[in-house]
Amino acid sequence: MELDLAIIGAGPAGLNMARAASEAGAKYVVLERDRVAGAWRKLYSQMKLLSPATPQVDWTSLPGLDIWQVGCERPFPTRNDFVRYLDAYAEKFKLQIEIGAEVLKVNRRNGNRFEVETNKGRVICRRLIVATGIISNPYLPENLRGKPGVIHSVEFHDPKDFEGKAVLVLGSGNSAAEIVISLAGWASEISLAHPGKIKFHSETKQPEDIRGASESLLRELLVFDILRHYPDSILESYDGRTAWVSGRKIPADCVIAATGYRPHIDFLDNGNLKIKRRGHFAALNMKLESTTEPGVFFTGSITNIFPYSNFIHGFREDPNGLDLRPDMY
Repeated sequence: MELDLAIIGAGPAGLNMARAASEAGAKYVVLERDRVAGAWRKLYSQMKLLSPATPQVDWTSLPGLDIWQVGCERPFPTRNDFVRYLDAYAEKFKLQIEIGAEVLKVNRRNGNRFEVETNKGRVICRRLIVATGIISNPYLPENLRGKPGVIHSVEFHDPKDFEGKAVLVLGSGNSAAEIVISLAGWASEISLAHPGKIKFHSETKQPEDIRGASESLLRELLVFDILRHYPDSILESYDGRTAWVSGRKIPADCVIAATGYRPHIDFLDNGNLKIKRRGHFAALNMKLESTTEPGVFFTGSITNIFPYSNFIHGFREDPNGLDLRPDMY
């Protein structure tokens, strides 16, 4: 059967697009290699979202269902709250999701059709919408890959696992701040190193900078010397016991790298598509369509095109830019 569109990824952006496609009467499927919100389930369970969820200001809910109707901590939900919400969202709208379907490659057929090959079979569609996000693809600097004692921040789950250990955290964003705060009182020694300076929201007014409770608590850790801070620094080497950071010797039983993520779109290079890149991201026009492959659209944090693309309220209106009605394909 030929579909109007295939959506790759069942995170918030993919579910939002699926809801819009369903309401437009389109024949669609969501292809998800894990399960609904699979990447979110791997994050630190008590992680706080940076987007408020209140009746007055809601940066967290998707159209059609408010997160506080499902239940969440206010004003900032936890990861567990958000995962539960996405499950409820998929259920409410009866979204057509094929779980465990990993996309292996995509080929354009006959000019205006796409053949999507998955580990479960093939899907033919007229449009392709990529909603794979970035948190499913954590980035580790090359000099840390495969090193014993090194984990990415996405693997950090319980600060008690680091009780009595000297921990070096790499990074200057909100993830690094949350981790060092949670380690306080458990780790025997906490160090934070990063290139450049820490940016606080109270000073920059930029939503991606450290803000809220994380800003105030991080400042307190610095005031009381609970945290050893090494700004303008880079990790030069690590042997499992000692880290050398810009010429300084730092004891470290383990290293937690809050070094960000990369978009998960490499599978698009396995077929005959030629997706032009803009850095690590696909080059898109203002309709969120590939500049080199008509009919291939992107939604969510992988667009990286608008100032708030990484926030739910920044991409939840993405479907409005597409006419998803079947007679428009």
